[in-house]
Amino acid sequence: MKTTDKRHETKLSGVNHVRRGAGRYSGMVVFVAGSVSVVMQTLLVREVFAVTGGNELVIGLMFAVWLAATAAGSVCGQNYTRLSLQSVLFALLLSSAAGMVGIRAVRLLLLPGAVLPPHWLPVLLAVVEAPVAAGGGYIFGLLVRNCNGVPLYFREQTGNLCGLCLVSLAVWRTVPNFGIAAGILLVLTSVIRGKTGRGIAVAMLLFFFLSDSSTAAWKYPLPVRKIVYTPEGEVATAEIDGESLTYVNGRLQMLSYATPAVEQAVHGPLSMLPHSPRKVLLLNDAGHRTEAVKYRGATVDCIRLDRLPGAAGCPPGKLSRMRQASPYDAVILGCSLPDNAASSRYFTRSFFRSMKSLTGDSGIFSFTLPFQSEYSDEREEAMRSIIISTLQSVFHNVKVLPGEGFTFLASGADYPLPDTCRVATGYFQPVVLSALTPERIAATNRPPSVHLLHTAAHPRLLVPVLDGFLRMFSISRWMFIAVPLLLTLVLLPAIRMTKEMVSVGGSGMCTGLYSVGLVIMYQSIYGTVYSRLPLLLLALAVGFFGGCFIRRFPFSDFIIGGVLSGSLVLFVRYESPPAALFFIANAVAGFASAAQFVTRRADLTARLYAADCTGGVLGMSLASTVIIPQFGLGTVAVGIAVIKIGTALAFPFVRLLRSRSAQVIAGKD
Repeated sequence: MKTTDKRHETKLSGVNHVRRGAGRYSGMVVFVAGSVSVVMQTLLVREVFAVTGGNELVIGLMFAVWLAATAAGSVCGQNYTRLSLQSVLFALLLSSAAGMVGIRAVRLLLLPGAVLPPHWLPVLLAVVEAPVAAGGGYIFGLLVRNCNGVPLYFREQTGNLCGLCLVSLAVWRTVPNFGIAAGILLVLTSVIRGKTGRGIAVAMLLFFFLSDSSTAAWKYPLPVRKIVYTPEGEVATAEIDGESLTYVNGRLQMLSYATPAVEQAVHGPLSMLPHSPRKVLLLNDAGHRTEAVKYRGATVDCIRLDRLPGAAGCPPGKLSRMRQASPYDAVILGCSLPDNAASSRYFTRSFFRSMKSLTGDSGIFSFTLPFQSEYSDEREEAMRSIIISTLQSVFHNVKVLPGEGFTFLASGADYPLPDTCRVATGYFQPVVLSALTPERIAATNRPPSVHLLHTAAHPRLLVPVLDGFLRMFSISRWMFIAVPLLLTLVLLPAIRMTKEMVSVGGSGMCTGLYSVGLVIMYQSIYGTVYSRLPLLLLALAVGFFGGCFIRRFPFSDFIIGGVLSGSLVLFVRYESPPAALFFIANAVAGFASAAQFVTRRADLTARLYAADCTGGVLGMSLASTVIIPQFGLGTVAVGIAVIKIGTALAFPFVRLLRSRSAQVIAGKD
């Protein structure tokens, strides 16, 4: 009997040892897969940024596709398919490398310089991004089926945290995207078993890394001389006929020679002054300095707010360093059409206020935009009205000089538009000024058709930008609503609408709205999401990691709703909050969301994971394309409060109705 007991104990010990070994391997796989997934997510966003011209409207849709694919992969891994773990790991590696190359290859399907059509974007994301996300989700669901879900969720969040730390450090050191991808995928090979499979994976990664320079050239219409990574984005330099051209995120940003628009941008405001300019400040020089130095005796200062590599004498800087005892006679901003949140940050009310502090009451602040004075469309009219309304909320006098585009001139003093120029010019005096007529001036300076203000918390300029972009391809804005709704409907059958699912799914939606809203606002103030996105996601991951240690979280819906909506109200109230607050707010949101997740029933981990991702699909996709531009963060704060309060009260109310109905039926019987 004792011998039998010893054999039985020995057998159980061996089984437990195997289970412990399998558990350690599962934890390591989830940790590595979490690191790979979050790093690849960050890199794919950066690559799509470079292909779509830095358009932040794609951020929400990218995150939505990622979460939808992750949720689908998690459900399949737990319930429906029987793929081996090793095959999924190899597929994750292959799809990650192919996704990076595929994003660049999409430019080969377009004409040089053509804009990526909006209806191509969901297809592109489904092909290059969804397989990577689905692979990570499948691994989690597959391992949750055999192990306790909460520890694996903790391991995944730890992997996310470590991966974001690594990618943040690499981005700070300006490591190329392909170099970062090759490094993290090399880590993935450590959990692939079998020498043959691991050898094939390493050889493939070497080929992938060496293809960086050749595939990067696919994104640009001209042979690229140099590509560097900056806080603003991917900067490529090309040369044609001896002239230098600079592309930022695939868009032509700077030329090495002056153009007629540059002449008008400089001489327009300087010719309005009643005296020869003494102090001039140039922001984001795009050839303006060549014209400004023609004024003898004028001191010309120059800084780059966009943090792009500048010419000698125009280094990157901050506005706080340019404030002096006496104001500038003129502050001239070099800018492009506000076609995304980064470029529209120069037209917010808070930015105009900072310009007013530099010019005082007598100086002039000006910028020139490539509007069509003769054939303006609805988009340009809406943008003109919003810009003028926002300028008038800060400056007493706002005028527009038509010509080679529109030169907007704002000042505390009432200066007349110029009719002559103090220096010799090749274009401004003989063409622009000679073509001015009272009718053109009156038409250009007509009152705004709408009186709406553009702020970082409510970037109204993104609405005409999006409408004009969609109208170019005859596409309705409903596409951006239909796609996430379709993804949600596909995922709902796998979730089952219980109290836990609705609560966690609602938190996922609110956290998605919240985090994307903060990203858009951050971009509308600082314009550096391209390089700061890893840090913003890192702050969110720190919150998720900390929330995993919570064991009880009563009244979680009320607390999450109050924290998220309350902090958004503070962001709306203070138009230019410091960057540190964005990271703190993301961490708090992640902490609350994870705390609610880990304090639910452990046997529902995979389904809760899918519900969380499904809610995030709706929140993130609708935030950047519809909700933030149209309604602003103030409305988002109210919406989050309504969603979470409704979630907390809905099921008790339903139970109350059911009990009352049962009592009534029992009374009748």
